[in-house]
Amino acid sequence: MAGTASPPGHAFGQWISALSRGYAATGDSRTRAKVQTLLDLYSPAISGKFYTNFRFPAYDYDKMVCALIDAHQFANMPQAWQLLDRTTDAAMPHLPPAALDRDDVMRRWRASVGDNTSDDYTWDEPYTLPENLYLAWERGAGERYRQMAGRYLLDKTWFDPLAAKQNVLANHHAYSFCNSLSSAMQAYIANGSQKHLRAASNAFDMIATTQSFATGGWGPDESFSVPGSGTMYASLTKTHSSFETPCGSYAHFKITRYLLRVTGDGRYGDSMERVLYNTVLGAKMLEPGGHAFYYSDYNISGSKFYHPDRWPCCSGTLPQVAADYRILIYFRDPAGIYVNLYLPSTLKWTAGDGAQMSLMQSGDYPVSGKIGMTLRASRPSDFALRIRIPAWPPHPDQGRRSG
Repeated sequence: MAGTASPPGHAFGQWISALSRGYAATGDSRTRAKVQTLLDLYSPAISGKFYTNFRFPAYDYDKMVCALIDAHQFANMPQAWQLLDRTTDAAMPHLPPAALDRDDVMRRWRASVGDNTSDDYTWDEPYTLPENLYLAWERGAGERYRQMAGRYLLDKTWFDPLAAKQNVLANHHAYSFCNSLSSAMQAYIANGSQKHLRAASNAFDMIATTQSFATGGWGPDESFSVPGSGTMYASLTKTHSSFETPCGSYAHFKITRYLLRVTGDGRYGDSMERVLYNTVLGAKMLEPGGHAFYYSDYNISGSKFYHPDRWPCCSGTLPQVAADYRILIYFRDPAGIYVNLYLPSTLKWTAGDGAQMSLMQSGDYPVSGKIGMTLRASRPSDFALRIRIPAWPPHPDQGRRSG
């Protein structure tokens, strides 16, 4: 969404989602009350008029789907399903009939419906819709959303070549197309589509090996580059917009979380950890007036700075990311627990045999690499405890000076 003023309501859904997740993480009744107030104010405002001549209908609709399914799931708001159906009814006449890329196909469709005011109308992101639509169906909103999700999978120009290991990342908008990989993962989870699993896995490998800086961040000037072209290196002196940090981290955490959940491969946890420590944990605080930290700046004369616009697009991803930190630390399957990130925390769960379990982490990793774990159980219980061995820290004996 770079290069243009943010569309109306662009981050509203992200904030509802973030507050709902925050309530689930903390149990703070004041946070839930804010969600309730926002939904009460949103209900009478739902109208198809909002989307008439709207610059990015799919972009805004996607954020509202995320908001309402999270309000239902995490803030216990039963009215969210009715609001979702009404929002979908309002948005549908203004959405394209299927997934469209940011190319001439999108431009021609806009022209055909008389909605071709400017080129930025071609920047909408219908290819990100399937993830939240599949989640809506999975959480009980109805079959309608599963059917919609399938229509917006960007197969021909994106997932099909990626599944065949063709690197087609170059010149695509970095954040939104990385975000679309979570749609591929939901297509696999919902439908068992091996093609979409291959596409997501292959694309992640391409991002990690051909698009990433040492920090794990990617996408200078919000774009993927041609591998081997020198664009990444040149960006170190040509731009101060090296990585769209909160948004990029949000997309990165989601795809690594999906892949780790499905494969159990610790390298996805390694990648998640690299982005956590090197990018989003260094973000400047959101200011009350709406100025947000937006870009990591890897320029040779780089600095930390706020976006000049108040409430820039995707400004709600930082609170979403912060709420999600808790779901990155541990994973679980029927056999036991996976420890993914090493952060001071306490995990409580009920084992398969009914035993009440808790695992407390302590230590100052990654400063010294020391990690403490204390396990408590209400009675003896058998379970698997799987611990990710980080790939990046050197062995304690490495680098020691002799003499």
